Amino acid sequence: MFNPGRRIRAAAGASLAILALALLSSPVLAGQKLSNASAFILRNTVQSGGVRSTGGGMVLQQSVGQAGTAFSASAGSKVEPGFMPMAAQPGSVVAITSVTKDTGSLELAWNAPGLNGFFGQVVNGRYRVDTSSDPLHQFRPTRFVTEFATSVVPGDSQSIVLTDLDPNTTYYTRIYLADTRKFFAEDSRRSDESTLTRVPVAPALAGVFGTSVTFSWTVPADGAVGYGINGSSTNFGSLYPGGVVHTSRTIDGVAVTLTITGLSPATTYYFKLASLNWSSEPNFTSIISTCTRPGGPLPIQNLALVGDRFDREVLLSWTNPDFDNPGGVTVLVSTNIITADPVDGTSYPLGYAFADGSVVTDPAAPASHLKSGLELDVTTYFKLYSKTVTASYSVAVSTYVILDLPPMAPPGLWAQTSADGTSIEMRWEGVVSNMDGSSFKAQAAPSAWELDRFSVYRATSIVRAGWTKLTDQPVSASGFTAAVPDPSQVWYYKIESKDAFSDESDDCMAVDTLGNVYAVTSDKITRIQLSPELAKALRSDGNPSGKPLVVRAHERPEDLGGKVVKSVQFDPVTPSAQSVPMKFDSANASVVMHYQTADGDVVGQKFGVQGGEVVKPDTRVAAAAASANLGAYWDNGKDFVKLYGKVDSLRQNVSVQSAMTGVYQIRTLTRAEGFAFDISSRSNKYLTPNGDGLNDSVVFVFDNPKDSGFSGRIFSSDGSHVADMSNGPIPNSLQWDGRAQGRVVSGGMYVYQIRAEDKTFSGSLVVVK
Repeated sequence: MFNPGRRIRAAAGASLAILALALLSSPVLAGQKLSNASAFILRNTVQSGGVRSTGGGMVLQQSVGQAGTAFSASAGSKVEPGFMPMAAQPGSVVAITSVTKDTGSLELAWNAPGLNGFFGQVVNGRYRVDTSSDPLHQFRPTRFVTEFATSVVPGDSQSIVLTDLDPNTTYYTRIYLADTRKFFAEDSRRSDESTLTRVPVAPALAGVFGTSVTFSWTVPADGAVGYGINGSSTNFGSLYPGGVVHTSRTIDGVAVTLTITGLSPATTYYFKLASLNWSSEPNFTSIISTCTRPGGPLPIQNLALVGDRFDREVLLSWTNPDFDNPGGVTVLVSTNIITADPVDGTSYPLGYAFADGSVVTDPAAPASHLKSGLELDVTTYFKLYSKTVTASYSVAVSTYVILDLPPMAPPGLWAQTSADGTSIEMRWEGVVSNMDGSSFKAQAAPSAWELDRFSVYRATSIVRAGWTKLTDQPVSASGFTAAVPDPSQVWYYKIESKDAFSDESDDCMAVDTLGNVYAVTSDKITRIQLSPELAKALRSDGNPSGKPLVVRAHERPEDLGGKVVKSVQFDPVTPSAQSVPMKFDSANASVVMHYQTADGDVVGQKFGVQGGEVVKPDTRVAAAAASANLGAYWDNGKDFVKLYGKVDSLRQNVSVQSAMTGVYQIRTLTRAEGFAFDISSRSNKYLTPNGDGLNDSVVFVFDNPKDSGFSGRIFSSDGSHVADMSNGPIPNSLQWDGRAQGRVVSGGMYVYQIRAEDKTFSGSLVVVK
């Protein structure tokens, strides 16, 4: 119970005097009840120890609304009409904090308010303090347990000690300030502070071991919510050089024993046993010291974890401490929190399952452990114990991991702009898998950790695009229509699939307001651009696989070196991440590759490497001479075919129009000033035009820097004209499908002839049937 007799003190020179407890009487004027709708001010002038009277001893002024009225309170009173400012109340106490606390006392502190809010010194004022352990207690300025005089300046530090309180009890306190007229503040911030629980009775060491110590005690009077132990090898910092404080807590107030673990053998420790109150605040006993026993296993140190989400595995590594007779590290794994601990003297075999479901995945690991076969988006817990050869176990070191992959980018992306150019409609097909193509657990209703939303972005350029987020769309969405800020300008949009685990996303395609679709590599410049007609092949109804496709653009840093200064791959993949190489109906796919320069020379650069690793080609190519010494190549599955392409030395790009996806490279080569062709630019010498997709045609690629006219013809071995070549898969190419007038020619030797700029290039071909 709260005792009205208590100690009170004030800081910063404030004068406080304890007054007798008394409740203030309700204000009454001349026996008349004052109206709530009126503001009254009673003014008394003190002179020669008495009240100066004018006709009746006092002046009473009343102001109601916007008009002043007057009445006489008694015979001889002078009544004056008009308004009078209402006297301000002292400010409220805005914060009460606990300075110290014990089992039966609380010291509370606050800063003094002012006479008028936060301003003005209070002279000959007084405080009222009300406190109760009842959470439903009704506070008001006229209800208090103590009252005392004070004179304070705003901001003065004040404090009061409440004594004779019950242990482990929360007390609610408010403090009101009044001026010399006894006008009290209307309110006060409430303090909610709990006293401490009595300390544990008769604490004693119940067991001392190599890496742990056990204490026992008797429950104190009034009980406790729980108990805790703090341990320190430096007497909590009083001994050099500081050190770690080890802690342990019980889960309730019923326990009378507690073990603190993780200690070092043969080391002196200092311990403090505490009881905990409802606020989990400790009340410590005196310090008890002891020395742990020598020997015993020490816990592992420097535990590190590296996860591989693509291979669904985790590598744990650590440092083994020095102790006698080490027997390796026992590793426990579970998809639930591990509560089990091995029992000293028991050796557990591989695969042993504890009662909590955790499993021994390595009975005696050396200094690392590889755990495979993990699931995405599932928390996996680990516990590791050092042990001796006689199966004595250390305290556990625990960790956990969650492997997550972002969802695959939206496949089958396409867009079309409204007739007036003021809006763009983007459409895509359903996302049902992770970035690596592994299916969601429930494709029709993926969890938020698998797919949470689609984020829509916009940019003004596809080169080094600065993407601005427009909105998020739900997982059920398969399209979005966005306003186009300026129809006279080309705008770019992309849709990212996101899960709830992180903001990471799969590399997605982009579209523009012209209907083109893009896939861009990590250098933010190199890209493939598909025309609206070619982009139809990405839809499930537009390609032979019958599935929607995503075109992924990858840098291939492993290819750099020798003649290669740039290598990229444009790879159409299905939702299961199966690669689907494509050859489009026309050469309307624009491939742009960006190369780097350093110290005036063309170099390769491995993007993704910290700082960008520079790789110089075997043959030096000056940046100023790039147009004559760089060319584009394409991998046809067997060899890299020379495509030449156009070099833009200002933007440091090599571009080529193509009908193929796959791997493209920039290589060093010597280019002629005019039309040129060599046999290395012929795709194959032998034709097997049987429709199996292998060597059904031959392609001739040439360098044509002046965009000169060209033609190609096929002759028999006796010189007879057989057929004219047709345009090839890129602008500077020709091809022949082994047919003449729609029919497959006879097997045998044939001669090709290519003419341009008064130059003729010829060679032989073989048709095999």
